[in-house]
Amino acid sequence: MAENNEFAPEQGMLQEILTILENSQSPDKNVIDQSQARLRQLNLYPEFNLYLCYILVSPSLASHTRSSAGIILKNNIQWSPSTFNHAIVNYIQCNVFKALHEPAVLVRRITANLISTLINSLEIQSWPEAVPTLIAMARTQEEHVSMGAWLTLSDICEDTAPDMCGYQNGVLVDQIVTAAIEFFDHSNLEIRTHALNASIQFIPSASPGFINNLEIFVQGIFKLASDEAPAVRQHVCTALVSLVETKLERTIPMLLPEMDAIIKFMLQCTQDDDEMVSLEACEFWLAMVEQEAVREYLVPVMNELLPVLLRLAQLSDLELIALKVDVDDDAHEEDQAQDIRPVVPKDHQRGSDRKHQSESSDNDDDDEEDEDFEDEDGTDWTIRKCAALTIDVLASNFGDGLLALLVPLLQEMLTTADWLLQEAAILAMGAISMGCDGMDAHLPQVIPLLVNYTKHPMFPLRKITCWTLGRYARFIASSDELFPPVLEHLLERLVDGNKIVQRAACVALARLFDQGASRLEDYATPILQTLLVALDRYQRKNYIMLCEVVSSFVEFVGPVMEKPEYLQPLMSALMKRWNSLASDDRELFAVHEVLSCVCTSVETEFLPYVAPLFQRALEILHENVRIEMARTAGQDVELPDKEFTISALDFISGLIEGLQETIEPLVKDTPLIELLLHCLQHNRIDVRQSAFAVFGDVSKSLYHLIEPYIEHVYPLLEDAISCPEPAVCNNAIWAAGELALHLKEKLAANIPALIGPLVVALDNVESETLAENAAMTLGRLAIATPEVIAQSLPTFFKKWCIILRQVEDNDEKESAFSGICNALEINPQAALPAFLLFCDAVNRFREPSEELIQRFGTILRGFKSAVGPSWDVMFRDYPQLHQSLTEKFQL
Repeated sequence: MAENNEFAPEQGMLQEILTILENSQSPDKNVIDQSQARLRQLNLYPEFNLYLCYILVSPSLASHTRSSAGIILKNNIQWSPSTFNHAIVNYIQCNVFKALHEPAVLVRRITANLISTLINSLEIQSWPEAVPTLIAMARTQEEHVSMGAWLTLSDICEDTAPDMCGYQNGVLVDQIVTAAIEFFDHSNLEIRTHALNASIQFIPSASPGFINNLEIFVQGIFKLASDEAPAVRQHVCTALVSLVETKLERTIPMLLPEMDAIIKFMLQCTQDDDEMVSLEACEFWLAMVEQEAVREYLVPVMNELLPVLLRLAQLSDLELIALKVDVDDDAHEEDQAQDIRPVVPKDHQRGSDRKHQSESSDNDDDDEEDEDFEDEDGTDWTIRKCAALTIDVLASNFGDGLLALLVPLLQEMLTTADWLLQEAAILAMGAISMGCDGMDAHLPQVIPLLVNYTKHPMFPLRKITCWTLGRYARFIASSDELFPPVLEHLLERLVDGNKIVQRAACVALARLFDQGASRLEDYATPILQTLLVALDRYQRKNYIMLCEVVSSFVEFVGPVMEKPEYLQPLMSALMKRWNSLASDDRELFAVHEVLSCVCTSVETEFLPYVAPLFQRALEILHENVRIEMARTAGQDVELPDKEFTISALDFISGLIEGLQETIEPLVKDTPLIELLLHCLQHNRIDVRQSAFAVFGDVSKSLYHLIEPYIEHVYPLLEDAISCPEPAVCNNAIWAAGELALHLKEKLAANIPALIGPLVVALDNVESETLAENAAMTLGRLAIATPEVIAQSLPTFFKKWCIILRQVEDNDEKESAFSGICNALEINPQAALPAFLLFCDAVNRFREPSEELIQRFGTILRGFKSAVGPSWDVMFRDYPQLHQSLTEKFQL
């Protein structure tokens, strides 16, 4: 072991390790495999790390051997920090800096990464002396030592800047930034680049260590703007972007006197031949738009900026290669596994008007549409994406003021023979769609032009045209002249020979279906015919996206799908795919979703297809539960993928929701309820969420199947309604309401325990849906036990009325009001403090049933009679409400 920071290796072991490290770089695969196996054995012994450090810092050894030792040591620190005892860590800390004196670049680079990893693992307070040690090394006259020190400091600042800001009020930050500024004008490019990179990591912080140096730092950045090295200019751009974005009060005033010069510099850098400089500079315009204090500085340069952004929005040579632009027809090629994004079941929340959505999914459509500013990998942030997003953000903030400059530029680009310019123009048109309302005046002429581009021989142009048409779906759906040709051409692109175009058409059609839902029935035949062709033709990746388009279409046309000429061919295509998939194939999730949507749309017409679908979903659920129970019992079995449990539950939920009581013959003699009881207690939140959704569906349509299990279920309901997880809580609340509505007085003994948690849920400010469902369920509980709810009315009636005023008409609202009427008939006094709110909630109920209208009238007339002359006084400040109630209920 290491003692007093010294280590004397056992020579036999040292030679073995050196030989292993040498052999690990052998061209012989068998030799490499043997070396790796021995390294894995040695990694079991903590002392092995002492040998690795010893080898790394030994200048007499070959640099590639030292580098290999450093890499292994760094990985061990990163992945197995608990194996490093104090003596080993101390030895490494005291000796590792020696390797930064090494002239070999690779050794220095690996050592820098190792030191940063060690600090990140230990946290800076466990090794604060590392920073002043490195700064001292950075100031040495040996240039390669200074390079190694600044490389290390740069790595450390990238990895641990927030921790250093919090250490002793930023004392280390002050030391680093002060030292870095000294090196801004160093003659060695690598040194000044790393010094600059280290210091800019602290700009977003409010650390006193950085603020104390802010003025001199900004002056240093301004001087570096004239540096000829692209790497330095890139970091200067990054620094200026961060300075504009930062919330520090002193920053913007410090920049304002130089803002014209900064903008001129950034315009030059945005057009830099070096793509990384250009990309960092392009970020500056996004930052400027977001800062109200400097936004107006963009107006005078907009005529220069927009042409630059439009040029940058073109597909680059690398992007064209990645797109395989010379291969237009690839629809017949099977997808590679690495190209298919993982499929997960959708989030299913129940109740209110958003019964199949969670609030987190409100913007899902936008996320899907915004394959916006992307090349097809959809991951790397590129100059094209940044330029397109900048145009989008400029449009959102400057609106129609951009059009006078932008429209002539776009017209010029569209009239050229260069398809890349045309593609960039159409991308820009899509980018401004959400911000420039004035485009509506141009759209009657622009849309037909775009429709023509959907047939362009270059598929990237067809793809971006589909995307842009999707962005204007709202306008297109409102036009009798534009909707038919756009729909026709998007359907043609849906069966395009290119997969990328297919995906873009899917996104555009989903948007058009959403905006033009009321028109779809008239075009059901051609839409369905095209969807059937696509279902037969699509490869795996696009098929998953196509399922969402089919689901949207089926949902929007609804009962129209009951026609045999529509339902039978669609089900034939879907069942063909479903039968081809193994039960452990994740594509089942997407197919289950679309089949569930068909079932809820056509209801009992789905009965001929349901038996094998339900049976298979139940089998998947049963098998997963069986394995989980075996694991709980101590058996050594691998747990199943919980996504399949969720998908099976969600699919069963959809089938029961669509078929309701007609599915009972399939369900009644199965172990579904027992399986549900297991899933209601699952340790995974998303499994419990889906299980409570199924439980609610069973409670709604097959409630007598639940009755024998009430004593087991209600404690789970009580726990779930108090659950801090909104998704579980929401579905449990909805299920409790369904159960109360149908089992009524049979639940009398269980209902009091639910009231408190439901009243708490009414005040949930994070989830509007949860609060609405809690209000609905409280009303429904009053159908089961009006006396119990009547006693509790004073605790929640005001909040209940406020919530119900905002809820749109539906059956659940009807039953909730019916229950509250039951409670008010028993305890009318409870309504007095919130009586006007109740009146307003009643008045906003547009289409209550005739029975409920009669009950409202009876309650209101009773109150009017009770208060006598005070009635008119109560409504003195609400004459419209008074008149409306009088007319509706003959008061």
